Amino acid sequence: MRERVLHCDMRPRPHIRYRQQIMWRKPVTTLRNVAYLMISIVQLLSGAASTAQNRSANEIPLFLIGDSISLQYTPYLKEDLAPRVAFSRKEGTVHASNLDVPDDANGGNSNMVLSYLEKRYKDKTFAPAILLVNAGLHDVKRDVHTNQLAVPPEIYRRNLMRIASLALKHHATLIWVNTTPVDDIRHNRLSHDFHRFDSDVRTCNLIASAVFRAKAVPIIDLYEFTAKSATTHYIDHVHYDDAMRALQAAFIAGAVNALADALQLHTK
Repeated sequence: MRERVLHCDMRPRPHIRYRQQIMWRKPVTTLRNVAYLMISIVQLLSGAASTAQNRSANEIPLFLIGDSISLQYTPYLKEDLAPRVAFSRKEGTVHASNLDVPDDANGGNSNMVLSYLEKRYKDKTFAPAILLVNAGLHDVKRDVHTNQLAVPPEIYRRNLMRIASLALKHHATLIWVNTTPVDDIRHNRLSHDFHRFDSDVRTCNLIASAVFRAKAVPIIDLYEFTAKSATTHYIDHVHYDDAMRALQAAFIAGAVNALADALQLHTK
């Protein structure tokens, strides 16, 4: 398969610099010279704007929605995907003091992710080529008193199937990022409002694997990647330090770029 790579022409343009030097050295003593000067400035600005527009047009639009783990690796991922990908994500306030709050920029559980995407797709201008999605950590929350799951496995499965159908309907390439691991002892010692268990996370990831493989949706296995060294990078019950965030972003960016090549994704 022929590799298709998008390039942004960042080379210097010496002919423009030369025109600028000549233009500014000419004495402006008449109205005619002033007019020529203004026309030259407009042409230069128009050329710069056109270059910026062309560069933007060559980017693959990607939209991310995910949990607080995704919020933390977002700055690194955006940088790692540039300039090939025009990155955006679910926006809003980031509750840095309590990342367990699933609102605003946080995608929350699979019910919330599905609901958000259904509403967002009502906007006809929302048309990412790549839909990068994660949900799971908020689904596996268990009530400390009843031990009831926030989102039962059968509902989780149904939500993922509907997310896949939604992406297909709107001609987006869905890429799923599976859920990161949980250290049971550490998490439930530090978290008093709810509990999580790694067995539930693995169940979610198995469901996601079954649903998406049947639909030929690519999965980025962030669970296995993170599990190799997660215990040395925790900063609280479930979140990671900057070093792990950067590693996760690099891993995801590599997978996204490889998938974009394999699927020959490009802008229209």
